[in-house]
Amino acid sequence: MTEREVVKRIEFVPPQKKSEPGLEDVFELLGEPYVDNPDREFFYEGLKVLRCEGEGNFPPVEVPIIGWQRIADSLHEMGYRRIPELVTKQWRPTPGFSPGDPGDRGKFYRRLPDGTWPKEMESNEIDLGDIEVKQQGAGFIALHEPTGVSAEGGTKLQAQSALLIRLEEFQQLNT
Repeated sequence: MTEREVVKRIEFVPPQKKSEPGLEDVFELLGEPYVDNPDREFFYEGLKVLRCEGEGNFPPVEVPIIGWQRIADSLHEMGYRRIPELVTKQWRPTPGFSPGDPGDRGKFYRRLPDGTWPKEMESNEIDLGDIEVKQQGAGFIALHEPTGVSAEGGTKLQAQSALLIRLEEFQQLNT
């Protein structure tokens, strides 16, 4: 029997599992696009996170689109344009959030019969009657719809208390 000689030894190490990047990481990697005209900016902002307001028993829908800039550029090149006179509703970010924040719930506004848009709610106009508390999983979520501010808690009272603290912070940021 002949003896075998080891010429070169190669060790295979299983690859480390990479965690999936969060939505914030994806937006950070993509960066802010160059905006050369207002029409394109409108599409960029509208396609980062596509938002549809809730209707009836249907909840609101938020769909982040990874290729938003390419889609916006393509729509623009195919002739799609925004015609301001035809817009009947618009989504506005929550005051206090940074522009384009994917976590911003914002609010939809509808054009008034006289053709103007409602003004933004002033932070000192917070009405506690606008607070809604709903069961979510094992706990509760309290939401102040006009500002989009929400908080969670194990009980209704804890959720409301946490929301009041966040509304106070919101008010201080916006005054």
